[in-house]
Amino acid sequence: MKKVSVYIISSLIFGASFLNAQNAQIANLAQDVASLQQELGQLRSDIEETNRQNLQYRQQIADLKASNDALNARVQELRGQMSSQRSEILAIVDKKNDDLVKDVNASLTKMGKVVSSSGSTTRSSDPAVVPTFSSDFPKEGIEYTVEAGDTLEKIARKFNSTVAYIQNANKISDPKSLKIGQKLFIPQRSGN
Repeated sequence: MKKVSVYIISSLIFGASFLNAQNAQIANLAQDVASLQQELGQLRSDIEETNRQNLQYRQQIADLKASNDALNARVQELRGQMSSQRSEILAIVDKKNDDLVKDVNASLTKMGKVVSSSGSTTRSSDPAVVPTFSSDFPKEGIEYTVEAGDTLEKIARKFNSTVAYIQNANKISDPKSLKIGQKLFIPQRSGN
């Protein structure tokens, strides 16, 4: 019986040691779980903060896009106004140029009559006539530099224009007076 008692006691001691080791492992596991739960809470917090920042960035992007769209619309509106004002200014300048040419022609005609009626020895059947230029030509076109061998006819054909348009736009009275290197505005018919 003594052997049984020793056996029971040693079994109890061994069991207690085993339980203590298991309790230590359980305590360590519990501590690990608590640590993981704390890290998980921190990660959730970080994700929520990231989501808030993403919402703010999305709103800022939407605001910037709306501002950009508004600015583009305003730029288009201003371009339209500038084009309209440019056309109006060109029309006014052309009208004033036409009026000035008419006044100069009238004055020269008067001077020719005065000279011929004063008995001058130099009589001219026709007083000096300053050519008049029309403002009736397309206002859109290109700039061209005259090259060797160019004539108004060749240039007009090359750029789908007319000799009259080019003469009027550039106030050219003598089409044969083109010079190499001379810059010309070439009005172009719509649809080019």
